[in-house]
Amino acid sequence: MRKLWRKLKREAHWVLTAPLGKLPREESLKECAEKIRTVDAPYRDCFRSSHTIGELQEDLFHLVKRLLEAARGEEGVLAHRADGGGTLRYVLNEGTEVSVLTALGIHGLRSAYVLHFERTRLGRWGRIPHSPLWVLGRVGHAPPVLEELEVVQGRLLKKYPTLKEALSEMTDHPRPTFLVEVWRRGQVGFAMAAGGWATHVLVGERAFFALNPPLDEGVVDDDRESLARALRRNTPLGELPSSAVLALLQGEGNLEAAERVWVLARLATW
Repeated sequence: MRKLWRKLKREAHWVLTAPLGKLPREESLKECAEKIRTVDAPYRDCFRSSHTIGELQEDLFHLVKRLLEAARGEEGVLAHRADGGGTLRYVLNEGTEVSVLTALGIHGLRSAYVLHFERTRLGRWGRIPHSPLWVLGRVGHAPPVLEELEVVQGRLLKKYPTLKEALSEMTDHPRPTFLVEVWRRGQVGFAMAAGGWATHVLVGERAFFALNPPLDEGVVDDDRESLARALRRNTPLGELPSSAVLALLQGEGNLEAAERVWVLARLATW
């Protein structure tokens, strides 16, 4: 069992490992709970609500265990989180400070778990500005996490062999980019990287486009019309009418037309 701990100004994370599909030892979870209490406590205001984790959850050990249980699995990346706003977060004012605790489970040959604490300001409608994939980008280069991410990515490449070319195009990055999952939107698949970015799209079985620039995961979760505009703007799919791209996102459309665009785009680079 290995544990790493690092504290930043308003951020801290802990990495725990366990056999695949198992939780870390309870002693390690209790130690993490105390560390979380330590970094969270300075933000507590005894005169008004400060939306800290400890203010909302007195038993931090059971909170840690519950979050890691939700992130437990035997394959891929799973995540769960809690925040000091609780059920009231959606009615809090934009800019309100809250404590956020994110649990990640990265399951390759073993299970690596990350507990990430951050003190942050809410966005509109109580939105937490940083997603679990963003957290993964922050901590993904810690050795225990890195080892399991390599396994997760290897499995993804076996399922989507064309993604190997995506990685070969990203060799100039100072740090390796790990693709961890593919989000399906109709006949379009978005290759999601640790850090919260869609770097490439797959259309049907063969067509394959780099997103330039990459799309934030919030855009991928947006309505189909906005996503269709982003695809036409950031890939050669702009050669197709907007109605054709929208149809692909709806699970319909002409795959042959998309493949023709793919072939022409590749010929243009030769």
